[in-house]
Formats: sequence, C-alpha cells, structure tokens
Amino acid sequence: MKTQMYLPAVAFMMMTASAMAQTKIKDGSISSTPQPSGNAVLELESNNKGLLLPRVALTALNTAAPLTAHVAGMTVYNTASTADVTPGYYYNNGSQWVRINQPEPWKVQNSSADATANNQDIYQMGKVAINKNTPSDQQLEVVGDVKAHYTNGAYNGGIQTNFTDFGVPMNILYVADNPSLAAATKSSVISLYDGIANLQSNNGLGGGNIAAISSATGGTAGIVSNNSTQTISAEIWTQSNGTSGNVTLSHNKSTGERAAMAIEKLSGITFDFKKTDGTIEGVYTFPRTAGLSNQVLSVQTNAGGTNGTSTLQWKNVNEVIGVLPVYLTDTEADNALPSGALYKISGSRIVRQRP
Repeated sequence: MKTQMYLPAVAFMMMTASAMAQTKIKDGSISSTPQPSGNAVLELESNNKGLLLPRVALTALNTAAPLTAHVAGMTVYNTASTADVTPGYYYNNGSQWVRINQPEPWKVQNSSADATANNQDIYQMGKVAINKNTPSDQQLEVVGDVKAHYTNGAYNGGIQTNFTDFGVPMNILYVADNPSLAAATKSSVISLYDGIANLQSNNGLGGGNIAAISSATGGTAGIVSNNSTQTISAEIWTQSNGTSGNVTLSHNKSTGERAAMAIEKLSGITFDFKKTDGTIEGVYTFPRTAGLSNQVLSVQTNAGGTNGTSTLQWKNVNEVIGVLPVYLTDTEADNALPSGALYKISGSRIVRQRP
C-alpha cells in the first residue's frame, strides 16, 4: 500500500499504529507528483522547504550524550563546539559519533576555498606527517622511502633515500644527464651510507671524489681525481685510529705503476715507487729526527726487507766519505799538510795518498 499525505496529516500519522506501507509527506508546492518510491519507507516532497533534523549539543565523539546510548544509524545536527566536536551533522556508528562531510583541511593556494580537484595548487598551514600518527616537530616528516625528481633540459636532478642501484642502500642528492645514475655519463652525486660520506663529480672527461669513512677502529678520508677511463689517478688519503695515522699522496696507473709519498708520525716520510708491472722499483724512508753537525743521510738496505726497500739514516761524515780522496790547494794547506798532494780522510785522521 502506498500513501500520500500533506503536512497537517503528519500529526495523525504519528498517532496511528505501524503499517506496512511507503509514505510520502508533501506540502503541496509540487503538483502531479508520482506515488511514493517503492524503495523508501518515508519520502518528503517540497520545492521550498527542507528536512530539519534534531538539534542537540554533543559533548565528545566517544560520548553518547545527550542520548543515553550509542545507536548505530542515529543522525543529528550538533550545535556545540567542545572537545573534538564542532557544529555540523553527525551520525552514530554504534560506538561513537562521526562527522558527516568532514571539513577539507587542504585549501586552494592564495585563497581560503576548499580544494576539490587533484590538479589544484593547494596548501596546508599545519605540520604534515606521512606514515606516522604521532606529533611531528617538522613541517613535513616522512617515515619511509622518499624520492623527489626533476628534469631541466638535458639534466636530471633529485634526492632519494634507500637508493640501491649501486648495490648498497644509500641516501643521495644528485644531478646527472640520465634519469638512471648507473647509465649517466655526466653526474655530480652526494651519497651517504653506513660509515661513508662521498662527494663525486664526473663530466665525462674525468672526475673526482672526496670521501670520509669511519669504522670502529678509526677514520679515513681521501681525495681522488682520475681520467675518463679511470686508468690514471692522483690521490690523497689520510688514516688515523687515535694512536697512529698517516697521510699518503700518490700518482697511480691501473697497470700497477705508482709513485707515492707517505707521512707517518712514528717512522717519518716514505717514498714508494713501483714499475709498470706493479713490482717494487724502490722504497726508502726518511728519518724523523734531524741530523747532527757534520752528519749526512746514508742509505741502508733493510735487513730481511723486500728487495729495493731502504732506510735513510744519519751518519757522521767520516763514516760515509772517509775513503774518498781529497786534494788540498795552497790556500787549504798548512805546514802539516803540504799543498800539491792527494789525501784521504780515515776516521779522525787525514792520510797522504801520494806526493
């Protein structure tokens, strides 16, 4: 059974017993209307009036008051601004109140209008967190991977966390001539990963690196420049473990050829030369101490050392050149050492060789 009635009949309807019917309530502002919808228990009809739901003052989303209990499907208009509720329509899901048509927090830039499309320029005045629901101290906080990328002509730039194209997870800031760093021929990259910070730049003709490496036993830092094929390099490396350390300067070829100088506080300065096949050509170390008066540096091959490895030591002049002949001129001679003769220094004595 379908029933149509005008508004004055509502009071009568409220006093009658329940009936198995669809009901339409109308105010007469629309004529020649169809019967009530068969899918609606109650249909309202007017072209100049609306439905006014009960106006109540809610106290909180999780509190049923002013109702005596949460009732799923209950709908009201809240008039209060308190706790976590503000004026507006709410429905009850059986355990709490839920606002209908939540206010849009994102606004269209340069206005206070709500954002309604995904191609609008938008803003938000509060702090934004992604993948976390606890308060953030930052305007934007992301828990998880982040990638930002841009293209400007032939160059690409960006920032990415958990970048793994080079085999280990790292965080990078980069500019390159290819969106894929592994395929780029020109690039500048700052990379940070476990115990290593690296700045690398390569223009296709050659490149350079500045690296800092830390470990449980100490730290290492280096500057490296190389040619385009990375077969020739010039390097400076420093190492320290807190009690000892060294600085090494070297020029290297990929074949093994090398010229290097190492500075170490305990042993001094060591020069290291290797041939084109990588075998030792010569290694010798300067002492740390200064020589005394009338001393010179003398080469001493290390006992049991690698072939070509020597140490420079301070020696007295007479120990080094005592067997070398000397010739005294008239101005250098005296009565004890006549001029025009050849002498040699032997220990603390000068010995005449021949007239």
